[in-house]
Amino acid sequence: QDQSQTQSQTQDQSQTQTQDQSQTQSQTQGQSQSQAQTQLEQLETKEQTLKKFEFKFDNNFWTSEMDHELISNIIEIALKLEKNCMDLQACELWTREEDKLICFNSVKVSKYDARARYLVLREFSIVVKQLLPLIDLTQLVDDNCIAHSITQKFYKIRSFVFLDVKRIIFDKLINTCATSDKEISIYAKKGLNARNVTNGSRWEETVFGQIFKTVKDWPITKLRIKKNEKLWKVKFVGLGSTDAGGPYRESITMICDDLQSLGLPLFELCANGDRYIPRTIQNRKTIELFEFVGKLIGSVLCSHHTLSLKFAPIIWRFLSWQSLNRNDLIDIDSEFAKAMQDILTIDQDTSVTAEEFNNSISRNFIITTSDNNREIELIPNGRNIPVTYTNRQEYVRLIEQYRLFEFIPALKAIARGLGMVVPLNLLKLFNWNELEFLICGYQKIDIDILRKHTVYESVQESDQHVQFFWRALESFSQKQLAKFLRFVWGRQTLPVGDWDNLEFKIQNYSNDNIVSINYVLPESHTCFFSLDLPRYTTFEACRE
Repeated sequence: QDQSQTQSQTQDQSQTQTQDQSQTQSQTQGQSQSQAQTQLEQLETKEQTLKKFEFKFDNNFWTSEMDHELISNIIEIALKLEKNCMDLQACELWTREEDKLICFNSVKVSKYDARARYLVLREFSIVVKQLLPLIDLTQLVDDNCIAHSITQKFYKIRSFVFLDVKRIIFDKLINTCATSDKEISIYAKKGLNARNVTNGSRWEETVFGQIFKTVKDWPITKLRIKKNEKLWKVKFVGLGSTDAGGPYRESITMICDDLQSLGLPLFELCANGDRYIPRTIQNRKTIELFEFVGKLIGSVLCSHHTLSLKFAPIIWRFLSWQSLNRNDLIDIDSEFAKAMQDILTIDQDTSVTAEEFNNSISRNFIITTSDNNREIELIPNGRNIPVTYTNRQEYVRLIEQYRLFEFIPALKAIARGLGMVVPLNLLKLFNWNELEFLICGYQKIDIDILRKHTVYESVQESDQHVQFFWRALESFSQKQLAKFLRFVWGRQTLPVGDWDNLEFKIQNYSNDNIVSINYVLPESHTCFFSLDLPRYTTFEACRE
């Protein structure tokens, strides 16, 4: 009987399991069909969207220019999410409703294809990362060389490797060991007055000049500072400051302001009026000053700090071993570059004869230097040789070559100073955009990122005057935001990537019992990145 009961129970269990399995299979088939139907609908929707925008699938539509724009886009997204480019998930990219199609180099691409391209480039970076230890960065490289060696091959494709990968290698190879232990006394008021002397005759009194005289004889090892370390400690004479970080950051910002002023005989605005180029009049002292600028840049690369410099791309291209070309002239003086291009391609205008060209142009083989102080003959007796239809190409070649290479003595001096702190060969890892990003940081100030790293003490985020404060910042221009950051922190840009436990603090103003609170100015503590915010009763008073 026991055996028969056991057999009966076993049969019942088998029947139950069979029924469960069939139900499970049925459910699984139903889910599979449902998923397949959903995927099909998604594909149909995607195809309809692509047809709507007349987008064509093409395995070969990606160009290097599109990849460069995509990588720049990825960097911005990574900064927003405070992640490394290599750590992003495809689903985190282009998540807004309006991001169904993204434009790269005037080509419309679906966000799905853009995400797929990101994954390809990320996988490519992983492969190159394994290859980097085998690359001899001491080999000479050239934009125009055929890529025979592995170093030249890497140099050709370095722009397609994510910066995160190259920065890790760079940090491992540089020898940073120094910490700040020396104090520099700075006379800030004297420095500001000297900066406004436009002929540069009082440059030694600028903050840059004061620091140069103190630091120029330091051992180079003192400039190879560790990540997030200060290069020196600052005492602003007569201002009662204690350097817990704020005065140091302010001294760096003041150096950048000096460099981009007429108070120093080093840089001037280019003809386009938006970037700074080296002055072409150089002597032994200015060459020494340019070398010191290079040393400061090297220290910044070691410490992961940034400099608020708006140098022309020609400077960064030279430091990153890239060849100079006509595009650099366009960045410096677009009108000059266009005039040269018009002369060069005049033969494409069939309505202009050689005789008409010779009669209309009044140029000789001379050029005025960028500082507009001197005339240089491009060829012997060039002052008396006119430009003609026949020799115009030689004229354009010589004048462009001179304009590009008139900065070389200053650029070589900057490179020498930089090379004393950081091996110049390591800069072959980066293209010029990446090098500028590493040294100058991300110039756009994102209020959302600042708000994310804000803490409140004795006030709450929901308080009315705090809401007024954030509204005011959102209404500011980027230039105004940079001034605000300098007021509360001593720097003009936000940290790039890792904030390293840094927080912006908003706290209550110490005396809120003042009757006319709307006329009280806020107070800042740059050492601690904090703001004492009065309880303004109107948005207008807060913004003003």
